[in-house]
Amino acid sequence: MRYWLLLLLVFGLCYTCEAEYKAVDGDSLVHGEERIRLQGIDAPELYQTCFDENASEYDCGKKSLSYLQDLIKGNKVYCKCLKKRDRYKRKLCECFVSTLSLNREMVASGHAISYKNKKLAELENEAREHKYGIWRGKFMRPAIFRALERANNPQNKRKSQ
Repeated sequence: MRYWLLLLLVFGLCYTCEAEYKAVDGDSLVHGEERIRLQGIDAPELYQTCFDENASEYDCGKKSLSYLQDLIKGNKVYCKCLKKRDRYKRKLCECFVSTLSLNREMVASGHAISYKNKKLAELENEAREHKYGIWRGKFMRPAIFRALERANNPQNKRKSQ
């Protein structure tokens, strides 16, 4: 009997102290000390701006982050990760809330673009056709935005690593 009580106590404590998933930008999460990159997508950088259908500038990087935060808020997140990591030592994962793939939803909603992923490229094309999210106006692809930032500020290291 004591064994079972001890076992329940240990598992109960471990469950309550488990770290929550937190979105840090439109394609990255943290889980405790672990950094996670949503595999197959690239979202606008946190301080990147875009232009809407009326050519008005808006903070598309912050909007992308906000959308991902809303998807995970109050929900249990789980991730399926590859064994390899990216060059910044982040886990490469597909993450879910229930059966909803966060990776797929970010692209389908127009809050991210596909990155070397044919299945997600199809969702990107649909988002573009329907003018969802960043596709409703003009934007710079995040990889180009990062390259220009590095070229213009070579002394600054990339903040979103």
